[in-house]
Amino acid sequence: MEGACGAVCFLESPGQMQCLVDNGDLSKTEAVKGILECFIRSLLGLGRIGTHAGRDRAGNPCDNEVASSILRKKLPHVACGVDVLRDWSTAADKYIDLSQTFLEYVRDADAVNLESWEKHVTCGREQGCKLRVCEEVDMALYCGDGDDLRGWKELLERLPRSCECSGTSRTCDECCEEKWVGFLRHLSRPGNMWFQIEHNMGVSKHRKKHSSDFHGFASGMYRFAGGVYIEDEIVAPNKLPSYYIFQWAK
Repeated sequence: MEGACGAVCFLESPGQMQCLVDNGDLSKTEAVKGILECFIRSLLGLGRIGTHAGRDRAGNPCDNEVASSILRKKLPHVACGVDVLRDWSTAADKYIDLSQTFLEYVRDADAVNLESWEKHVTCGREQGCKLRVCEEVDMALYCGDGDDLRGWKELLERLPRSCECSGTSRTCDECCEEKWVGFLRHLSRPGNMWFQIEHNMGVSKHRKKHSSDFHGFASGMYRFAGGVYIEDEIVAPNKLPSYYIFQWAK
């Protein structure tokens, strides 16, 4: 839907980073946070979310296939190295290259708005976001009985299911056939690590001051990111999660 964005990536080769976590040189939380911040900044650099055409919104769904293709090819290179995850500026040229590849596509697909797109991806890429550790997913949804937003736990308590399960502590395969229940069950699995996305008032190189051009993470129904383990995956204390997800809705 317009005003919503979700993305997921897979940690294929944890290698050096996993060794640093195992040896105590890097905390698991710091590692997961660094991976997510890199992933989100890459999404911003491809215009998947941010201020564009005068309002905060997700990128045009028509561009998703191109953006996904660019990420598959370039994200492993952008995210290479622990220093990059601790300080994104050490890989600034890699992020710029990511954006330039997308802008080459824009030149052919939407040339009349190229200047606007250039500003859009630059603001998002430079400002990024801040992540705050949270114990569980902080997400509110419309529940269908009015315009009020409900927390996901309250939603599970209120809405009827086809089986005898209720609340947040009990789910079964039958009720998880309802995709929204299955989605929430996966989010709440033990071992998953969650972060609330907060707005980062970055300094714009173009304006020489704190810029408020990008407000995409300042509000919304939900805005969270996490490192998650898939079903039946062994969750060890130091083992880095396999999947990293980003969810935002205006």
